[in-house]
Amino acid sequence: MDATGVPLPAPSEGERGDPARIAEIQQLKARGEQGDLAAQRELFSLYSDEDGAAEDQKEAVVWLKKLVEHGGAGDQLELAQRYYSGNGAPVNRGRGAKLLEAAAEQGNAEAQMQLGRVYASQGLGVLRNIETAILWLRRAAEQGNVEAQNNLGAIYGTGRDVEADFEESLKWFRLAAGHGHVKAQANLAVMYSEGMGVEKDPVEAERWYRAAAQDDPGAQLELARRYDNGQVVRKDPVEAVEWYTRAADAGIADAQLQLGRIYTTGEVVSENPA
Repeated sequence: MDATGVPLPAPSEGERGDPARIAEIQQLKARGEQGDLAAQRELFSLYSDEDGAAEDQKEAVVWLKKLVEHGGAGDQLELAQRYYSGNGAPVNRGRGAKLLEAAAEQGNAEAQMQLGRVYASQGLGVLRNIETAILWLRRAAEQGNVEAQNNLGAIYGTGRDVEADFEESLKWFRLAAGHGHVKAQANLAVMYSEGMGVEKDPVEAERWYRAAAQDDPGAQLELARRYDNGQVVRKDPVEAVEWYTRAADAGIADAQLQLGRIYTTGEVVSENPA
């Protein structure tokens, strides 16, 4: 931070050899080594630019580790993610999991969600334990973390590792879907279309498929299929083409094949696709 209180930007190639710039950074490092929290945070920010060189990311981790010594949950989460991704530090899932747990114990909802996923998976630094996974996902979900809400919905909806509970699944999907979580919206559409934990409701199914399809190519393909086949929703070839086209533009191969079929058979338009 300079004399005006403005954070220092990351040094450009030209500035790396500038004596004044070097002096500013050295002063900042001296303060950081003495335990100055603000200096440490600024140094981490300076070196952690996502476009920065690998050596800069390693330097960022040096200062992030010093920040973690102060016990902040956000810093613990950041370092955990770097141990999992290998960004600036060697991959070490065991250390990552321990840091996630430390942050989760402090109530950090994002860390709780990620820790829940770690316990629900294999080979991520802890022994797989679905009960522990649910415990942490539930804590995050109760704080409003939509990823955790969707994960809980999926766990209870599939009945994998736990007894299926469609009502519980529906509850969590509704919460996440209501906050715009695309996958939860698509999952909720399936539950309404199949009558899982709720009476079959084609109108609600279509509403949630449409909500999910605004941003999710997979939901676009599913909605197109349903309009194409008259499955749950009404048969509507024009709507089918619209949603197949959007999914095809996103690179979904099956949507591209279905569009080819429609154009070739002239089901909606007579023009040859060529």
